[in-house]
Amino acid sequence: MVSYLGKRTRVEFNGHDVSATIGITLNNMGIMMDTFVPLSDNNDHDIEIEEEASGSFEFVASHKPGADNKFRDTMNLVTGFLDLADGDGTALAHGDDDDSYLPTDENFDATNDVNATIPRYLTVFRRIGEAGTTFVDYNATNDTTWVKFRAQGERIDAMALAAKTTTADKTFTVSIVTDSSGTPTDSLVSGMSASATQTCAHSTFSGTKWAVISTHSSWSDADRLTVGTDYWLRITRTDSNSGNFFLATADTRQDYAGLYTDDNAAIADATPNTTQEVVHYIKFKKTEGLKVVVYDYIDQAETGGLIWTFDKVKLESVVPSFANKQATRATVSWKCNDWAFDEIT
Repeated sequence: MVSYLGKRTRVEFNGHDVSATIGITLNNMGIMMDTFVPLSDNNDHDIEIEEEASGSFEFVASHKPGADNKFRDTMNLVTGFLDLADGDGTALAHGDDDDSYLPTDENFDATNDVNATIPRYLTVFRRIGEAGTTFVDYNATNDTTWVKFRAQGERIDAMALAAKTTTADKTFTVSIVTDSSGTPTDSLVSGMSASATQTCAHSTFSGTKWAVISTHSSWSDADRLTVGTDYWLRITRTDSNSGNFFLATADTRQDYAGLYTDDNAAIADATPNTTQEVVHYIKFKKTEGLKVVVYDYIDQAETGGLIWTFDKVKLESVVPSFANKQATRATVSWKCNDWAFDEIT
């Protein structure tokens, strides 16, 4: 229906700004009608009416440090996600300290184009190898941090934090709270109450290791997170044992990252850290819920035009090209039945 929208176009894929857009095509936007016969009545012909949209866009994923680089890595794999692994090629486990990738589902030859349907998982992550020399210090019960992340799926499958201890075992819980203009709130996401108590045994975590978090049973309920929306992990120390508990940080921040710290579990007096980010890894359960936003500007000032928002997008295919070793061009095709557009003001 529309190809190469407007004079100035920007696409966000799950909140990532895909700035080097080559082309955009939107098709079949409108009411779709289908007829069906209910099993209970063979003579009853009903009409099913829904809105549906489909389309594709081609972009070059950046090699810039930070979130752009993570997005490029995710799209490169075609396996759908980057699963962090131990050095023996097994999945990441409690106490691992390795950063190798664990390829999943479909592998490929990076010298050729690959056409494959994307699998069901996407991730947000920083490697232990990206950790700097600064740590978040939990020195007493109820010390709390809030760590920002962007939902790339509706449900969380697995999670890990890079942690270490000084003496004795340390315990903590993790909750998920909502975002308010880049600041965490005290409002729990529906069903996202604290996970079961997690333990970092000093015998294992005397150095920086991956602390794999057992997600709370309620976190597996459907439609808990809105894809492309920012949330915060609220991490609270629960033990009164001697010694300190540390979370490793990176010396840079991804474009969706944020960090607040405090000596109690309330956000009101928490202190923002604007330069660093806690090293963490989150794998999401499914991609039926990807979000594509197309900004179609009609003026150079980018103040007029339309915002096309496609929620609950289901990817059909991802076709990457590795002809350019410095950047990866990819064509993404998708469909959804939940879309809208608004004027840019």
